[in-house]
Amino acid sequence: MSALPQILRRESAAAGMDERLRRLGVRESHIRAALQFAAATGTSLTRTVLDLGLISAETMAQALAAENGRAFFSQRDVEAIDPQQLEGLQVAAFAGYVPAGRLDGRLRVAVSEPEKILEAQTAWQAHRVEVVIASARTIETLYRRYFARTEQAFRDAVARWEANQRLHRSADAADSGDVEWIYGRLIRHACYAGASDIFLHKTLAGVGKVKLHINGVGHLFAALREELFDKVLNKLVSENSSADALARAPQEANVGLIGGLREEFSDITERYGFRLQLNQGRSQGEREAVVRVLDRQAEQADFHALGFDESVEQTLLQYSQSSTGLVVVCGPTGSGKTTTLYAMMKKIDPIERSIRTIEKPIEYRNSMWHQMEVPPDVSEGEGVRIMLNATLRMAPHVILIGEIREDVEVANRVISAAFTGHLVYTTLHVTEAALAVTRLRHIGVSSENLAAALKGVLAQRLVQVLCADCSAADERADTAAEKRRAAFLADVEWRPRRATGCARCAWTGYRGRRIIHELLDVDREVRELIERGASAREIARVGVPRARSMWACGLRLVARGVTSLDELRRVADPPD
Repeated sequence: MSALPQILRRESAAAGMDERLRRLGVRESHIRAALQFAAATGTSLTRTVLDLGLISAETMAQALAAENGRAFFSQRDVEAIDPQQLEGLQVAAFAGYVPAGRLDGRLRVAVSEPEKILEAQTAWQAHRVEVVIASARTIETLYRRYFARTEQAFRDAVARWEANQRLHRSADAADSGDVEWIYGRLIRHACYAGASDIFLHKTLAGVGKVKLHINGVGHLFAALREELFDKVLNKLVSENSSADALARAPQEANVGLIGGLREEFSDITERYGFRLQLNQGRSQGEREAVVRVLDRQAEQADFHALGFDESVEQTLLQYSQSSTGLVVVCGPTGSGKTTTLYAMMKKIDPIERSIRTIEKPIEYRNSMWHQMEVPPDVSEGEGVRIMLNATLRMAPHVILIGEIREDVEVANRVISAAFTGHLVYTTLHVTEAALAVTRLRHIGVSSENLAAALKGVLAQRLVQVLCADCSAADERADTAAEKRRAAFLADVEWRPRRATGCARCAWTGYRGRRIIHELLDVDREVRELIERGASAREIARVGVPRARSMWACGLRLVARGVTSLDELRRVADPPD
């Protein structure tokens, strides 16, 4: 006898999950497919539905909050927390719920599962508690940012190493183990702090410099003694390359933790991936490294929470329902392209349509997509060509090509796939939407084929959000002049603010980031311009007028006091 009816009754009795999914718009056939997966794997229906990508974690959390009469606590709410409200609170171990600030004299405690509400209230019964509902990802972010104490753990490990050196306890085995612990704690802190990159570089004075990129901005995190810094770099080289290879050319590797600490640091090795770039100057003493941190849960970002204008959001959703065409997301490194790309693609039904990806490397895993990684031992162009040919023989509906580079054959095959029955997504490293047309032409795509295939180009950046506790009114003359130059702001209430800095934002003046964007929607007029070889400037004048440019999008945030004019100037250029 099939276990499906029994599973259905059990889930319905426990939480009414099947009814909840119907209210969220999940199809009946998909609910029953999810129940089969849940029965086969022994996992809950909630977990299965999220794994299959039928709804986002944030959407599920919102539904649970509404159903249980609780407030919903979003990822964006994390940035609004006053760290001083959490001082003195200790969370010894992560248990699925965590304090999330205070409101009206009550301690807010976030849970991801209604079944945890009573446990959370009991754990914090010494306080007046208000339980809020958040996604598991949001709760992990809260724990890691405010309660894990990873910075202190790193500094303690460095202090122990320095003490051992002073006591001449520097046996090779023990010293190697100490270095592994220090590097592991550095990696853990970078992950927990939300860093995208770790830079390891030596100053002219020989001091090892550790810099973290967080929210797109560099922060000097630590200074290491030259001897310790060299040991860390030498360990990275010995485990991921060789001294001879590095002396000849920079090296790249997919790297986890050095030494035998992978189990000890399983909390990050299971969630994060790492890409290592090594470089060496004239001697081994001039080694440097950059570690890119890849959060595999970042693809869980909810599309509707990314912050697009309503009209842009609707157009992007229309693209995802198309059967053919090319959609390009562009911007510099660290502008959130991959997060946006995955969030858009997660709006595509993964059961109804076959989704295949070709990436180098695969940054984020999705259980319902067929993901292929370009092998490291072949050139990227050759690897993409081989995999694209194979992919097209596997009856895909939607194809993701991680990035189009300077390869005319790959570019033309991607374009061909886009107007022969496939919806294709890809990224380009260009700064403006209209420049994507110029770049693809430069690679070798004909204007005629490009006009036939291209549906739209989204260009984006990430700007820092002003700290709500310390920002001040911006009354500078050049800020007022910016409003006068922007005719589209004539009817907008102008309340600009600037960064100052306080303890709550670590003296940066900013907390969190928001997206700014522009969309080149390829309608008939734009398509005709592309087809006849018009310049990027001509295409932008028609397809991305000043009021819809990325700069205009950012100025609207400046007008509302969300970000500062200085921050907008840092990441975007005003139109000519």
